[in-house]
This record gives sequence, C-alpha cells and structure tokens, in this order.
Amino acid sequence: MFNYLREWLGYHPDVHPSVAATGLSFLLPGYIDTWEPGKSLRYSGVAKQEARLCQLAVKIAPEFLAENQEFQIRDQGDALFAAKMFAAMPGRYRVRVINPERNSEPTPRWLLGDVSEALVHLLSSVDSGNPWLTEKWLDRLLSRINAETLNDEVLFGRLMVLLRVLGRDLEAAQIARSVDPQLPRMRAAALADLVVINQRLGPLLREPRAHIEGYATELYEIAMALGHDADPLELESWVNALGLFFAATGRFDECRSLYSWFESQVGDSLPPHARAIFESNFGRVLTWAAEPDLVREGETRLRLAANLEPQFADHWVRVADFLVDAGRMDDASQLIARGLDECADTAALIAVSARLKFLAGEFHEAMTLYLNSYRMQPERHERLLHAAQAAGNAGLVDEMADLLSGVEVAYLTDPLVETFELLSLEVKSREMDERLRRAWMCDQLAMLSALRPEWEVVRENVELLTQEG
Repeated sequence: MFNYLREWLGYHPDVHPSVAATGLSFLLPGYIDTWEPGKSLRYSGVAKQEARLCQLAVKIAPEFLAENQEFQIRDQGDALFAAKMFAAMPGRYRVRVINPERNSEPTPRWLLGDVSEALVHLLSSVDSGNPWLTEKWLDRLLSRINAETLNDEVLFGRLMVLLRVLGRDLEAAQIARSVDPQLPRMRAAALADLVVINQRLGPLLREPRAHIEGYATELYEIAMALGHDADPLELESWVNALGLFFAATGRFDECRSLYSWFESQVGDSLPPHARAIFESNFGRVLTWAAEPDLVREGETRLRLAANLEPQFADHWVRVADFLVDAGRMDDASQLIARGLDECADTAALIAVSARLKFLAGEFHEAMTLYLNSYRMQPERHERLLHAAQAAGNAGLVDEMADLLSGVEVAYLTDPLVETFELLSLEVKSREMDERLRRAWMCDQLAMLSALRPEWEVVRENVELLTQEG
C-alpha cells in the first residue's frame, strides 16, 4: 500500500510536486481512492492531535472546522494541513483541490469596488463563467465582508443566494447565525436559510435539534409579528421554510394553517411566478401527509403550479415524482409526456422517466435515459451514478465501471455517496472468485459500516453476508 501510494503520488501528472513530496505523511495512516485537481480526495485515520496544527495553518475558526465536512483547497501549500484537519475528524470528508496554475488570472476592477455590486457580477457568472474562478473571486469578497457590511439587507441577500447556488451551505449557515437579532427582516431571512439548510444537510451541520426548533420558533414569531408589513415575496420565503420544517417533523396541521394564513395575508398580490412557486411548495409538503384529503389537496396544488407555469420543468417534476412514489405509473407517464411537450427544460423530466423505467425493471432503457439527461445537464452528477446503477442491474458490469469512473463524488449528497461506495465495491469484487469475493466484500462493508454507522443499507449488507457465512 505504501509503495503504491508513493509511486502514484510521485508520478501522477496532475499532482503538484510539493504535494507529492509531503502527501505520504497523512496518506499512510488512512487511505485514498483518487486525487486529481478538481476531483475528490477521501481519507481517514489521522490522529486527533493533528487538528490544532491544521486549524492554525488554514486560518479558519475551530468552531467552523467542527461543522464543515467539505473544503475547497485553492492553495496547494495548504493542502496537506487541510487534509490532516479533515482526516482527524470522525467519518469521511471530501476535499476539492483546484489547480494552482489558474491563480494567475488578473483581478477584475469590479472586484475592488462595491461589494454588493460585485456579488451581482458573480451571480451572473455562475452559469456563464468558470466555476473555479467564481469561487476564487467570492473568497476574495468574503475577506472584505464583516459584521458591519452584513447589516446591508441587499448585500446579505445576494451573498446568501450566491453561497447557496454554489453549494456552500455550510458557510451560508455560519454567516446566517451571525446576523444581528435587532434587524428583524434580515434575521428572518437568515433563520429561513438556517431552517432550510438544516433540513437538507441534516447531521452534516451537527446542530442540536433544540437549536433548529429555536430557529423555526423565532422565525414564526417574526412572520406573525410583521404580517401585512412584510413584502409578499419576503413573507413567502419565510413561510416556505417554516412549511418545510413543519412537514418534515410531521406537523401537517400546523403546516396547512401556516400556508392558509399566508394566503389570507397576501391575497392576489403575488406575481404569477411567485404564485406558482407557492402552490408547488404548498402542494409538495401536503403530499407527504398520511391523511388522504391532504394528499389530494397537495396533488391539486402541484398540478395547478404546472398549469400556471408550464414552461418550468420543476413543477412537472414534482407532480411526476409524487405520482411515481404513489405507484401511479401510468399517470406519471402521461404527465411526463405532456410536460415534455410544454416545457423547454426537458432534462429533469427525462430523468424522472428514467426512474420510471428503472422501477419497471427496464434497466437498459433506464441507463440510456439517465445518460441522455446527464449529457443535457452535466452538472447533475447523480444522474451518471443512477445510470451506472441501472447498468449494473442490467448485468452490464463493464459499462457500470466506466460510468462510475466519471462520477464526481464531491458533488453527491450523502445517501448517494453510500450508493456510490456500494457500487464501487461491487465492481471491484467481480474479478474475484466467489469465496474470496464474499470475504473481501464482508471486510470492506464492515469498514464502511464502522466509518458510517448511520448508513443502514451498509449495515444490512454486513448482517446478510455474516448470516450466510
């Protein structure tokens, strides 16, 4: 293992020589899958006492390090320290290394001017520009933002949107916690972000449940207090966050009452796009309820959103996902066909269609559809993973291995990382005879189960292999 890592680091063309020279001190006690600039590095096992040195070297507050499970390295000189820092914590962590040769880009003039206007430039460059450059300029801007500048509502809103768009939710959460409680509108916006981020990332933030309840309670009180005085769009964002929280905690009566109260507050003042989003969000959370009446109302509202804005695929996808989850495959197929005719962004609907084929056992067609959808939106890395899964179920092992090799693990959510790990183990085990394969799989799954005890599928596989001898 040691010789393999030394050779790989020393001769891999994409690894910076300084990293190759120093990398072994943290790789030896852990393990590595792949590491190229812009790709993911995963490791574990470095002693905890290394963390203090790492915290100092990367110059980030210890309380932030304790919460952050993904870190983007822009300076190769810090790569070793950041790797040790993350490896010193429980679980598996991901680091994206950005090629240092790209640091020679000249600083644009707008970056040195008004911070709020600079954020507008960055927001406009997210889709059209280079992601690594957008994040580099954002880091420069973050160094100019302090408690005083965060008192600007417009600046704060733009910053939070940009962080969320770039997937930097952990930093967004940290900034949201620092908002002055004496600024109720900004505080409400920050609380809404905290509630939504916690619902999406869950244990990744390591927030006590009582804290999340506190955020929701405070947000609810602000929303009720401001009522008619709040801008309808502003109020809608708060209500959507609370609705998501109430639904996720099974409090559907409170959720419905909240949305009904919002409707009474805003009346017909919502613009068409905001109305469609409201109906879509309200409908989605109602479909999670156990009561048939609430579920039916949820479906009605989801369909209304699609009818209000037929050109937006997200509305169609939510209806289709609901129908698939409800086992209404024929209805889902008909709706997808209609959506493909009416909206421009067909990639998401093709992915739902692929899911339909997968559930029907038509794995080869599912793989093809997932691949088509991925090629239309290559930033949706999970679709390539699903294509690999479909290939494996179709018995196309070589195709599954090829597809897995292209998956960017750093962009996957935690449940999908679990799927990736299991599929990777399956590919690696295919070359062994049956007895060796079962023993190796059991050992690898046991290691995964120890690293991630919350992964139920891994634990179930370990138990199954153990029972079968």
